[in-house]
Amino acid sequence: MKKNLLFIAIIIASLNTVNAQQKVKYGLQTGYLLGSSLFTDEDGLSYGTTTSKSGFRIGVNASIPIGTSLVFNPEINYVNKGSKNAIDVPGFGVSIENSFTANYIEVPLNILYNIPSKNEGFYIGAGPTISMGLNGKGTLSGNSMGMPINSTYLVKFDGKTEDELPITDEDVHLRKFELGANILAGYKLKNGLNFRLNYNFGISDMDPNADGGNKNRYVALTVGFSF
Repeated sequence: MKKNLLFIAIIIASLNTVNAQQKVKYGLQTGYLLGSSLFTDEDGLSYGTTTSKSGFRIGVNASIPIGTSLVFNPEINYVNKGSKNAIDVPGFGVSIENSFTANYIEVPLNILYNIPSKNEGFYIGAGPTISMGLNGKGTLSGNSMGMPINSTYLVKFDGKTEDELPITDEDVHLRKFELGANILAGYKLKNGLNFRLNYNFGISDMDPNADGGNKNRYVALTVGFSF
């Protein structure tokens, strides 16, 4: 029992020492991103041609020292993701482009490693992300078997499957929450400014239907300020 209490006391003292030397910092950030989606069929094979779509992210973060060079860096961001996907089947006269945007609240939980461990310099990091879908919209354009297609739809995060929807429903229904991962690299200045490049990719499947898959991906360039 005494050994356990001693161990706990040492841990608390160590944390207090770190916090005394390096206080917790808070920050604001905004950035530009290029988003895309990976669509797969029931066999897990990707289909269609994907091109990136511009979006943005804006949010707040905290930098919590957990060691000499390590920092826990949680964030809360509003993220505007999107994608452009084209499907062409010449033999059937099908040529359709799907373009959509979707808004999320995203919470990355990054661990950063400072190189070197000073107030200015490069850093790298990684961590999981949890995203909650809010809303979105998209357009379909092209032709199918000689008939033109030009329609709009809503992106709804209610998790409903095709069996739960009426035949006349033309909206896209996705799962509410998405689990992803984040890798990043950046540079911070002594005055609080920092610049970051990160790649985020979805791990969980957003499509509630068993015969398909949809995972988000994006690359973002972010400018932030810590105080």
